[in-house]
Order: sequence, then C-alpha cells, then structure tokens
Amino acid sequence: MNLHQMGRSMQLEGKTLLAVAAETEARRRLVIAAIGLERYHIAHGAYPKDLQSLAPDVLKSVPLDFMDGKPLRYRLTDSDSFVLYSVGLDCVDDGGRLSVANASASEFRRLDPFDTPDMVWPRAASDAESQALHLGQVRAKEEQKRKWEREAEENAKEHEVQRQEIIARLGRIYASGGTLKIADPKVEGGLVSEVLRNKAAPGPAPTIEQMLTLCQIFTGKEPDIATFELPMSYDTLTNIGRLKLLCDAEPREDYGNEAKAQDCERATNGNCRLVWNTTYDPPGKHFLQARLLLRNPPGRWPRRNYDTGETTLKGPLFAFVSTNVIQYLPLGNVLTEKGAFFQIKLAQPVGSYALKLTSASGELIRTITGSTTNGIVEVHWDLIDDKGERYTNESFESTWTVTFPDAPKGAITNSP
Repeated sequence: MNLHQMGRSMQLEGKTLLAVAAETEARRRLVIAAIGLERYHIAHGAYPKDLQSLAPDVLKSVPLDFMDGKPLRYRLTDSDSFVLYSVGLDCVDDGGRLSVANASASEFRRLDPFDTPDMVWPRAASDAESQALHLGQVRAKEEQKRKWEREAEENAKEHEVQRQEIIARLGRIYASGGTLKIADPKVEGGLVSEVLRNKAAPGPAPTIEQMLTLCQIFTGKEPDIATFELPMSYDTLTNIGRLKLLCDAEPREDYGNEAKAQDCERATNGNCRLVWNTTYDPPGKHFLQARLLLRNPPGRWPRRNYDTGETTLKGPLFAFVSTNVIQYLPLGNVLTEKGAFFQIKLAQPVGSYALKLTSASGELIRTITGSTTNGIVEVHWDLIDDKGERYTNESFESTWTVTFPDAPKGAITNSP
C-alpha cells in the first residue's frame, strides 16, 4: 500500500503506526511457523504435536509471538489440521476462535484500538466449526436487526415527542390568532401580491395574506388525498419561485417539516393547487401552512436562507385532522429483481392486515396476511404469485386491509 492507503486504513481501524508494525511482525512470524509446519507434514505425513518439534530440524528455534514473547499458540485438530495464532494487540488469548461475523465500519472504530481478537492463521474449518460459525453469524445478524429496530423505535418516539411539542406551540398560536403579519416584499415587476395575481380571476386583487391562506377543496379523493387552492398565478409562480405545504413546522424557523408526499399543480382557473397525500404523514391533528419561496435576483445577497438564495414567506395556520389508518414510510416500498419490500406504520399498535397485490389489469397476484403488536408492519415478497410462478412485470398495485380489535366498523381498507 502507498502511504495514503496505509494512513486511511489505520484511521478506519483506529490504530497507530506502532500497532500496525506490531501486527505485521506477528503475521511474519505466523508465516514462518506455518511454512515449518507444512515442511514437517511433508517429511512425516502428519503435523507435529507441538511447535517444539520443529526445532532444530525444520526451524532453528520455536517461533515466538511478537505480542507477548511466548511461543505462538498451536494445537492439533481432529481433522489432521491445526490451529495457529497470535494473541493480538490486546495480548489476551481468546483460544484462536474464528470471527463470528465480518467486521463492519462501526466495529473498526473501536474505543480501544488494542481490544482486538486473536490473529489466526487461515485454515479450513471443521464441520462443527462451520456450523458454529453459521449459527453465530445468524445470531449476530438477528441481534443487529433487533438493535436497529430498537434504535429506530427510540428515534421514532423521540421524533414524535418533538412533533407533539411543536403541535402544542402551534395550537397556542392558532387559538390566539397570533399569526404574524406577512410581509409583501418587492420582486422584479412590483410587490409579490401584484406579480403573482391571477389576472384571469374575477373580483378584487387578493392580499399577500389571502394568497397564502390555504383553502381546502374537495375532489372526491379524500380522505387520503387533501387538496388546497391558493389564489395566485401558477404560471407566474414557476418563473419566480415555488410553493410548498408545511406540516407541523417549527414556528420559530423559516424552514421546517414539509408534508412528505405533495405536488404543486395548476388549477383549471390558473390558480395554484397543493395536493397532499396524507398517508405518508402520521395520522391525527396537524397544523398546515403554505410556504412561498422566492428566488432572489442574481447578484442580490438574500436576507434569509443564505444557503439557498431564496426568501421565504409563510402563510396562516390551517388546522387539519388526518384520518389515515396507515402511514407509508418514505423508504418503505422497494421493488427489485430480488423481491418487493413493504414497510408501513398503523394508527394503532395492535392490528391485523391483508396485503392484496394485483396486476394493472386487476388480476390477483398474491395475498399476504399477518398481524403486529407494535404498529410496524414489514413484508417481503419474493415475487412468487399464488400459483407458484414468478411475477415478471415491472409494476403492480397494492391494497392494504387493516383490522383493529377495537374498531367499531371492523375492517378498514386503505389503497395507495
């Protein structure tokens, strides 16, 4: 390796140059001992009972472990093989056991770089060792998965606590009618309210507050899809900025939580429409706001949001209650050649579900059922349909049916 590679390797493993040099010398001595053992095996048809048998005919002296000055550890196995190892940087004899799992990047960054396993000479594992290794790897993966699940659950709880605190603050502002007055800054062509006015709309020109006030309209796609119309020109907006829907955003910051799945569309009358798929956000009470982001003219240093070059205007609060019983997680729906993965969160911790998969033409492909006690549902589909054949189309449709024990109406169906 060149110096850069060596430095990078030592940085990842958390080792000093002296530690790397010590390991290198220990490996050199393992190589010498292994060569001596193979020469002995060629001459006698078997490996020696101990390393002392190598000296002085095969090696001048018994190879010593550079780590502690004692002879390298060696023992025969039942399969006419041997175990040869150094105790490693920690100088603790771990018995030369095989590593249970491959070291991950996090494992390399040890708090104590000298807390290392034995340095074992490579050899063929016995059947018992192979089985023990496989079992250990399975257990290690299961434990890692449980660890990730615990961490994800703790992070989700912490995030929900923070979200509820923000909702409480927004609720107090909403109840007091204390939404701050919205500035109407100048842009090229005049005030924002003048530039963004939809001139085709009848009636007096709306104020900037009216432009940023959410007005829900009903399209028949409720409750999963919520649509809001704002009296500003969509065509003009796309030339000078963009419009977003905030969901439970921190009131003291210009930037905050955006609704997960949303689009800004042109209404038939030329106004702007914010279309929100509520199933990607938690169910329950929310406070929504329209956020207008205006691009600053070239060469003009923005007063706010210095990293984006945009000026932000936030509209009045809008109280909204989402009744979705399923929350789709942003990275929870994945389709690859190896299978499809689904991950959702239910509105209640205990419930049963049925996932119905159909083709674009409506033909049933597969039905998967199960239950959960923590509200999290994870489903992996191997792309095998109910007939035992592999599904090869590039897309399919999914429908979830969820039943909660205490739901008075029984099954509740939610389709993405």
